[in-house]
Amino acid sequence: MSSDASAAPIAAVPKELAAVASAPVPPPAAMAAAAAAPAATDDADERLVVFVLRDYTHGVGPQFETALPPKLSGLIAPEIFRSSIERINAELAVAEQHSVALYLKNFVSCLTGYLLDHCTTNPYDVALQRASEVADREDAKVFKPIGLKLVDPLRRGLRVIEIRDRNLDD
Repeated sequence: MSSDASAAPIAAVPKELAAVASAPVPPPAAMAAAAAAPAATDDADERLVVFVLRDYTHGVGPQFETALPPKLSGLIAPEIFRSSIERINAELAVAEQHSVALYLKNFVSCLTGYLLDHCTTNPYDVALQRASEVADREDAKVFKPIGLKLVDPLRRGLRVIEIRDRNLDD
């Protein structure tokens, strides 16, 4: 850029923008209070979406928090919610178990250039499929009767379990 461009006069500001630019800025405390205040919304527009996060207290294996999220209190009993999540966690724990057979299968698979993987099923995939089936059963048995949907954690990459209003589209 040349020095001549920086010395060019600034174009006239439209009246609408000048009014906005000269408006007083509220103090940070007032802005925080306005952000924390609940917005007036129509109940029909407000849809329930809750994410149950991963629980890393026992390592990095795929397991989820069993505490009832505050948004679900009053909709489902904490004991029922905990038992549903624990069933899913139990199947995911089975997927993470290591055995001699698994190590042997991986070794032979490596020796065959992974052609063995096209002929057999991976035990991890089988266990994840069972966890997915458990999530579907829990959704049908526990969450569907109260108008909620438990989304299979595999659909969210085992990052979260999504529980949402059944009326929301996928």
